[in-house]
Amino acid sequence: MPAPSSGTNVNRKVLADGQMKIRVAVIGAGISGLAAANGLLQDPSLRYDVQLYERDTIAYDLERGGYQLRIGLPGLNALKTVSNEDTWNGLQKMWGGDAAKAPALVNPDTFDMCLNLSSVKLYPQGRPIPRTGLRHVLLQRPLSEERIHFGHDFDRYKLGAENAGGVTIHFHNQDSVHADILIAADGSGSKINRQAGLNNKIKLKGFTLIQARGTITAKIRDNLPRSLLDCGSVLFLGGDNISGFASVYSHPELLGRERHQPQEEDDDHTLFWSVMLPASRGQAILKKCGDDKNMILQQLIDYARHGLKLGDSLPTIFSSASSNLRTGLLTSSFKPTTDWRAGKAENSGVVLIGDAIHPMTPGRGMGANQALNDAGNLVDSLLGARFQGSVPTDDERSSLVQGFDKEMCERAFDMVKKSEQMTALDLSNSWGRAKIMVVRAMLTFIGWIVSTIEAIGLKTPQRLDSENRKI
Repeated sequence: MPAPSSGTNVNRKVLADGQMKIRVAVIGAGISGLAAANGLLQDPSLRYDVQLYERDTIAYDLERGGYQLRIGLPGLNALKTVSNEDTWNGLQKMWGGDAAKAPALVNPDTFDMCLNLSSVKLYPQGRPIPRTGLRHVLLQRPLSEERIHFGHDFDRYKLGAENAGGVTIHFHNQDSVHADILIAADGSGSKINRQAGLNNKIKLKGFTLIQARGTITAKIRDNLPRSLLDCGSVLFLGGDNISGFASVYSHPELLGRERHQPQEEDDDHTLFWSVMLPASRGQAILKKCGDDKNMILQQLIDYARHGLKLGDSLPTIFSSASSNLRTGLLTSSFKPTTDWRAGKAENSGVVLIGDAIHPMTPGRGMGANQALNDAGNLVDSLLGARFQGSVPTDDERSSLVQGFDKEMCERAFDMVKKSEQMTALDLSNSWGRAKIMVVRAMLTFIGWIVSTIEAIGLKTPQRLDSENRKI
């Protein structure tokens, strides 16, 4: 293993006034890692020397996303926190064009709309953006400032190195580096999570996950269910039998392509779908089909059409987008029940954000929002921090991250629970649809009360403003 490439002061960047910069290593150049890095680069005092380390290449060959995200108010405000003018202007070219601000809940049999969440005042509204487009914009500043290092596969970290606190980070076949703060944004398979001893990721063994996406023509799009076309994204909820998510969206903005450029008919829209099956059925399909993705798709269609006797909507969606098909168990997490830092101040040199600490099911579509919220709140904490010396001591870091951890755990793991609960609804039967009607009536009534309070000036309405950068 190569020796660490930086000593206590060797290679440490220094400010104009002679103060040492605070070295921050971010592991993982996904959305949360890029957001955190961009935000720390906003520090007017330029105190933070931020470096990102990504195991993939710049082509992101391991990219598993490509689907559309809906960024709600907290996520949007986090993006405002971490963006400079160029980044914010880049985001304006990436927002999706559909007017719906939330998905609809539909019957998986008929795809009739049971509840349009865009019309529910109290449901978190969002603005759609392609995941790859968001990442593309957040990547630009770290790339232009040469702060991102691809091909760095994280191996392990060591605390208290150099007899000066901080963290030494080791990679496979790359030089080690030293940092004062290590931000773990290495996703749901986080090695840092495991080394820290959290191990709070769980596989929901009661479900098998199958998902795919693909480019579709305008002709194919026109044959999709009306509810999907009208809302852009839907949750089809069949309880324990079948549940999932589907979205369709225009994507001229991907890879920086301008909206005004012409599109070919066969390069018109992206369709993404993700479906959860009972584990017994899902594992039987995978055992029968092996790695044959075409066979898996056909078995899934047969299950929906003949096993559950559903209408043609779901089979049409499945067959219309079959590339990038992936399978696996549903991933979630549990809130740590003990202090994983064990009360030791030196452990504050490691901070976990996003899926590295709270992966969640896609039931509410809130994973990216929580990850952005983490990044924005951590950036606020670090930019607002004042340290006695140039570099924070273990105790100073400990005081800072304790507040971050407390807020993050309460907020994010509450959403983890809500995301799991969404999968239990069954809108394919009359009882499930009746429950939704009751919920809709209650939310409508409460929404009227809130609107009245806002109208008389006792509460400020929250606006989903994705145009103006000022918070």
